[in-house]
Amino acid sequence: GTQAAKTFSGPNGGIYQSVAVTAGTTYTASAYFENFAGDALSATGDQTDDVRLTFFDASNNNLGVFVSPTVVSGTSPSNVWTQLSVTAVAPAGATSVQFMGFLNNPNGHGGSLFIDDA
Repeated sequence: GTQAAKTFSGPNGGIYQSVAVTAGTTYTASAYFENFAGDALSATGDQTDDVRLTFFDASNNNLGVFVSPTVVSGTSPSNVWTQLSVTAVAPAGATSVQFMGFLNNPNGHGGSLFIDDA
């Protein structure tokens, strides 16, 4: 019954949630992503899903974006849940981090972000 994350859309889309952090502390984000055959990502490979951490200071200045080293794409197996994760150390001055389950969709193709256990 409680909203854990908010959605966003545009040419890209996804979910996000922000939490307070302590500079110098290591944070890990992970989630499971699926290339669901019923609304698959583009087979050209230009659409990808990833998990990312973006750190901000008290003035909401972006201090760095860290993206999972692997992604789920239209070339990933259909209907298979794949865990993606990213780990980063909060930089000096960081007061918050934004977790994102991100759909990179630069050419506006169809396809949806399917995410679980973030």
